[in-house]
Amino acid sequence: MVSLFFNVAEEQPTYSEFARDRRAAFVHAFYTSALRKTSGSFIAGDGKQVSQFALLDFRCDNHLPSRQNSAPNFFQKHRRIDAKGKTRAVTSRTRTPSISVAIPCFNEAKAIASVVREWKTALPEAEIIVFDNGSTDGGADLAREAGAKVEFVSERGKGNVVRVIFALLIDRDAVVMVDGDGTYPAKEVGPLIIPILTGEADMTVGARRPVAELKAMSPVRGFGNVLIRFAFLVLIGRGPGDLLSGYRVFGPRFLANVRPNSRGFEIETELTAEAIAHDLKIVEVAVSYHPRVAGTSSKLRAFRDGFRILMTILNRSARLRPIRLGLLVLGSAAFCGFVAWKIVQAL
Repeated sequence: MVSLFFNVAEEQPTYSEFARDRRAAFVHAFYTSALRKTSGSFIAGDGKQVSQFALLDFRCDNHLPSRQNSAPNFFQKHRRIDAKGKTRAVTSRTRTPSISVAIPCFNEAKAIASVVREWKTALPEAEIIVFDNGSTDGGADLAREAGAKVEFVSERGKGNVVRVIFALLIDRDAVVMVDGDGTYPAKEVGPLIIPILTGEADMTVGARRPVAELKAMSPVRGFGNVLIRFAFLVLIGRGPGDLLSGYRVFGPRFLANVRPNSRGFEIETELTAEAIAHDLKIVEVAVSYHPRVAGTSSKLRAFRDGFRILMTILNRSARLRPIRLGLLVLGSAAFCGFVAWKIVQAL
């Protein structure tokens, strides 16, 4: 669970187990004004007297890196004079970050209610929005009953849903995007969302680590992911290891600069290419990948959507890395000519 609630009268952050293996620091902000000693309290820069000290509990292991200047200023560090006359640093909230969880959904009635409940537990302060893409199984009603807000997107295709997400949630401090099939664990969102809130990343990507004993990913899709990743590396450049992951968090810079155009499952490829085009920082974090909830089926078609993804890579390469694409075309033509020449010689 990643708690963004502020615990009053607490001077040290409490920690949970989700990020034991990650080096992260409690958020540092800038000193903005001098504080003077008063009777049992202090005076902040806005002239208000503060006697309780609120801290953010990110429930992570170690410490988060210092925030960048471009990050939203959610926290402010002050100094307090305790009863013994010693100066102690405390952190208080300037405002609560606005976080939305966007869940694209098409006929996921078997899973959507449990997914919504899981996210309400993991991020109780976040806005949970299900973007229903014309479901016919009553999933929208189940999502609403579970406590989510529902937005309807009539034009079919995951890319169309993501375009609506970016249009509606452009003013958020963080937008978590996750599939509604129950394959991505909400409890592992902590290491994904923290770099966004601290300004360390513009987009974080959950690199899927399939639960092997449960056969979460088929061999065909695993091979397809490797092929697509190689094509992206050759034609565009180094992207995240899991190029097609549907578990992502976007920060303010990403939301403000990227305008998706894709209609279908090629959307994740486009998002990564746009991050490279706009020089936005990507951070990848390993997450568990579970099998779909029983009774649901994948909407992705390996060969049809795989072809569309490769076409998206070629299109973006022509715009971003035309020299690479040109060299590939020339090299391919030269190779084919050489093979044809050898065949003619053999005849």
